[in-house]
Amino acid sequence: MAFRPEQRRRLPFIRRCRDLGFTLDLVPDLLRLSSERARASAEMDLITEQHRGAVEEKLADLTRLATELRRFAACCRGKGLIADCRIIRGSCSLEPRVLLSCNADRSRL
Repeated sequence: MAFRPEQRRRLPFIRRCRDLGFTLDLVPDLLRLSSERARASAEMDLITEQHRGAVEEKLADLTRLATELRRFAACCRGKGLIADCRIIRGSCSLEPRVLLSCNADRSRL
C-alpha cells in the first residue's frame, strides 16, 4: 500500500504519539487536534493529563511488582531444591516484616 504525501507527513506524528504511549484509539483525536492550530489547547491538555495519570498508575504498579519480585527472590536465592521452592509453591510472604527464609519450618506454611 502506498501512502499519499499527506499521509506520509502524518506518520512521524503518529509514531511520536505511539512513542509517548498514546493508544491507537486516541491517534485520530490527536491528529484532528494537531490540524486545528488556532484552537485552544484545553482538550489536548486534558488528554495529556489523563494519559500522564495512567502512566503514573502503571509505573506505581510496576514498582510494586518489582518489590514483590525482589521479596520472592530473597526467599531462596537459588539454593535448595525446586520441590522446596517457596516461589514455585507461592508461599513466600510478601510482607517485609514477615519475610520467610527458605530454611523456615515447612510445617508452619
